[in-house]
Amino acid sequence: MSLVPGATFNWHNAPRSQYIIYLTGKVEIKASGGETRIFSQGDILLAADLDGQGHISTVLESGKSIVIIQE
Repeated sequence: MSLVPGATFNWHNAPRSQYIIYLTGKVEIKASGGETRIFSQGDILLAADLDGQGHISTVLESGKSIVIIQE
């Protein structure tokens, strides 16, 4: 998946439980509980917020990531 700087995805849920492995770039994730974290090269995010308000994703630096679906 390509990361385009400045792209913001307002409140949304993960479509399914999935791991996101960041190869390059930086993404800021704000969880519905208020926590904000920045993910970059080498970080792994388990996106499993299938219910509720979800999260906001903002791309800070262009890059690439791999998505692995958990079934």
